[in-house]
Amino acid sequence: MTWATVVFVSRRGTWFVAQEYDQWIVFELVDDEASIQICDEIRGRWKAKGGGQKAFVKRTGCTVETYIEGRFPSVRVAVQKAKQWSGDENA
Repeated sequence: MTWATVVFVSRRGTWFVAQEYDQWIVFELVDDEASIQICDEIRGRWKAKGGGQKAFVKRTGCTVETYIEGRFPSVRVAVQKAKQWSGDENA
């Protein structure tokens, strides 16, 4: 299991980007919208891509279900993709 730090959360709280070592992961929350905040530390054993990924949120002590949309070598690209997929880019 590894820790990651949340660096971006979409306006509706359904998409977020977290830094895990030297890569950034774009997540979509499957449940518990708005339960993730910037600077939250999350822990999980994440596969390369796909659903059914559990993330433990240190701040709340809760586990949320997520879907991993992708991993990126740049925070800029990861946030851009999260905004695009969440609809924030068009708002």
